[in-house]
Amino acid sequence: MGVHSIFLTDAFARCLAEFSEQYPSTTLRVFEGYSSQLLGRLQQGEVDFACCAIPSEEEHGGTLLTEPLGTLNYSVVAAANHPVFDDIAKGRPISEYRWVEFDTAIVGAFPGRNDIVSVMATAGRDVARKSVRTASMDVIRLLVLSGDFIGLIADERVAEELASGALKRLPGTEVTASQFGFVSMAENFETSACKALREILEKSAFEPMRKAHSSGT
Repeated sequence: MGVHSIFLTDAFARCLAEFSEQYPSTTLRVFEGYSSQLLGRLQQGEVDFACCAIPSEEEHGGTLLTEPLGTLNYSVVAAANHPVFDDIAKGRPISEYRWVEFDTAIVGAFPGRNDIVSVMATAGRDVARKSVRTASMDVIRLLVLSGDFIGLIADERVAEELASGALKRLPGTEVTASQFGFVSMAENFETSACKALREILEKSAFEPMRKAHSSGT
């Protein structure tokens, strides 16, 4: 299977362990990547299904089967004690802070890229003193947690830190980029093992995510 890096969480790992217990004779190969990479692997027959952003029907022309599971949500976040929040609270223009951000090519691939660029600008990106660009959400998370950086990141990757108060969202920076879900080739036959893995992932990894989003709206 292919999986977007956003979903490589502890819950995802537990799902793989549960599947391995149920199907001990099955070798599971997991490929990490961004949606465009995973869809390419799917079309080349390298994976049975992918969990990633769902392309529109106009893009795939009916060649794919899709099962939406939720939405990909992003926010601009910083450590709770970051001085940017003092700027906001006192109504001052946001100062020149350090940013960590996605590579331009990755941002350009987001369905909600115009909203994302606008949100980053209002959060002070245009006056940033220095920035780090990376394809890794783990790097973004670690730099933001260090306390010095502001960054745009998927909510799922910092859910625990937001809940504990270690990180805070900059007000008004929430963006819904696209739907995510399971994607497979319409012409392929689904094995019982693939079906079981999808069911485990939906129940244990993605259902809690959907509940968290619905309770927060």
